[in-house]
Amino acid sequence: WHNALSEVPISKDATSIIIGQEFLDCMPVRHFVKTEKGWCEKLVDEAPADSPKHFRFVLSKGPTPAAKICLRKELIPDLPDKPKDWEGIEVSPEAWWAAQEIAKRVHATQGAALFIDYGNDGHATDTLQALKDHKAVDVLSRPGQCDLTAHVDFSSVKRASLDWCPHLAAVVPMEAGGSAASVMPSADELKAMMASLQELEVLYAKLKSQGKDMSMERELLHKLEQVKKKLRNSAPPLTSDSSAPTKAASAKASAAANALFAHGPVSQCDFLHGLGVRERAQALFDAAKDDAAKESIMKQYERLTSPAEMGSLFKVLAITSNKIPTGTMPGFAMPGARDTRS
Repeated sequence: WHNALSEVPISKDATSIIIGQEFLDCMPVRHFVKTEKGWCEKLVDEAPADSPKHFRFVLSKGPTPAAKICLRKELIPDLPDKPKDWEGIEVSPEAWWAAQEIAKRVHATQGAALFIDYGNDGHATDTLQALKDHKAVDVLSRPGQCDLTAHVDFSSVKRASLDWCPHLAAVVPMEAGGSAASVMPSADELKAMMASLQELEVLYAKLKSQGKDMSMERELLHKLEQVKKKLRNSAPPLTSDSSAPTKAASAKASAAANALFAHGPVSQCDFLHGLGVRERAQALFDAAKDDAAKESIMKQYERLTSPAEMGSLFKVLAITSNKIPTGTMPGFAMPGARDTRS
C-alpha cells in the first residue's frame, strides 16, 4: 500500500486505468461569500457556551489569503466577473491536485481515467453535507464520525486535468491581442500556493492576536505578492514576434502525439445509455423468472438512469491519452460529450 498516488511507481510498459467512483466528492472544500468587503471565507469557530453544538460557521471579517489565491479565473472557469452580494462559491483545491496527479499518470502511461460522481459542470455555492447511518445530519454536529461530501465541480476538474503540463499549455489558442489563454498551475505549483496560504493564515492569526492591524496588513500583502509572483513566473511565455504562428503550429504538431483528451462530463443517464444499459435491463427483464425479479430490475434501472434519481445528479468524466480520440469512447460518443486540449 502507498500513502499517496504520487508514491506509486510509474511504468511506461504498464498502462494505467484509473476509476474514481465517488472519489472527488470526499475532497475538502472551501466556501466563500461575496460581501461589501469582498470575498469572505466561511470559517469554523467555537460555538457560544450556551449552544448545544461545539462549533459554528462564521464569516471572515474580510477577504482571506485563500480567497485571493483560489478565486482566480484560471482556476475557476465560470467565476462570476461581477458577483452579487451574498453570492456564494465552493471550491476544492485538493480535487484539482488529485485530478492533475491522475492526469499526469494517464499521460505517462498512455492510459485512461474515469470519474463518476455527483456534481455540476461548473462551480456550486454550498453543497457540503454530512451523512451518518445513511441520514443527513448537521455538518458540525459530530466531527470525525460522519461522512462529509460535497458536489464536484467537473469543469474545474477537467481544466486541471488538461492543463497540468507545459506542452499542452503551449497549444492553447492565442487571443486576438496576442496573449495566451490562462493556464491552471501544475499540481506542484498549486501545492506550493496552498503551503504559502497556510503560512499566511498562521501569520494572520498570530498578528491578529497581537492586535497589530497595520503590521498584519503589510505582512499579508507582502506574502501575497510573493505568491502572485510565483504564479506569474509559472505562466507560459507570451510571444508577439512574426515567428509566433510558426512556433505555435510546431508546438501543436509536437504535442498532438502526447495530447490528453477530455470526454464529457455527461450525465450518468447518458453515459449508461451510451453503454447499452437499456438493452441490458431489457435482457435481464425478459429472463427474469417472476414478477418480483422483474420489478427489482426496473427499480434498479430507474434508480441509475432517472433524472429524479441518480441519472442527472451524477456526472461522468473521462481523461484519456490520444489513443482514444474524442467522440469514440463508449458512453461519450454523442453530441456534447467531446472536448480536447489540442
